[in-house]
Amino acid sequence: MMPAVQATGTTGQEGITAGASFATTLRIGGGSGQFGGNSNAYNYDGVDNGFTLIGGPAINPSVDSIQEFRIERSQMQAEFGRGHNQIAVITRSGTNQFHGALWEYVRNNATSAGEYYTHEVENLKRNQYGGNVAGPIWKNKAFFFVNYEGQKLRSVSRYQGTVFTPKQRVGDLSEFLDIDPSLYQIHDPFTGAAFAGNIIPPDMINPVSKAFVDTYMPLPNLPGIANNYLSTFPIKDDWHQLITRVDYNISDKDRVNLRFSGKPRSPRVLRRIASRLR
Repeated sequence: MMPAVQATGTTGQEGITAGASFATTLRIGGGSGQFGGNSNAYNYDGVDNGFTLIGGPAINPSVDSIQEFRIERSQMQAEFGRGHNQIAVITRSGTNQFHGALWEYVRNNATSAGEYYTHEVENLKRNQYGGNVAGPIWKNKAFFFVNYEGQKLRSVSRYQGTVFTPKQRVGDLSEFLDIDPSLYQIHDPFTGAAFAGNIIPPDMINPVSKAFVDTYMPLPNLPGIANNYLSTFPIKDDWHQLITRVDYNISDKDRVNLRFSGKPRSPRVLRRIASRLR
């Protein structure tokens, strides 16, 4: 985009908004990419657009709705304030001619590579679409601009980790002796004597801990004692964004505008944000 500007991730992936992507996190001039770190401030048509709970802008406007953007670094004018860097965005406005556009971005499993662990093509379906229309309300005096963008995404996330084998759940750790007996031989914490066969006696296994493991830890579905569990989680990420703007020319030197921007969040994310604000 410009020198010393680096995209470092996506906001909303941790904490109260985990699982919901809001906007790209930027590191400018080596500073923190998080708004809460007092590094970046966001300005949207002259209005503060920072959302500290997600560490980024409150709304990420559609690219097709942007007339221009500017990044002010370090020694910006006093009118900006807040943050070492200022990211300012100006939305488009209508003109005396009618203009419109429609577009769609499609990605699905027909064009995807295989998944890292299983080498299977994941069931990814992503449709990102939108359009805009602009024109005059009153020639040379009043103009309108409307932009819509939406997304429907269906995918699967896979996580591979390690869980206890059936033998380990009953105190039988003999599988570790096959790796290195000198490292994995376990001993009685009271006498210091080695457990025969690396097996913990049943009367030394805490029943509360065993019940917790049996209830909340799944059984392995892959061979081995490490990386022996693979789980899948369905992903659904749908959203809609609407931006409208009306401009009115009072005179050759004065203009006023009214803009509405809305991007509803999922009920799950809204509940987590509300719980944080209580």
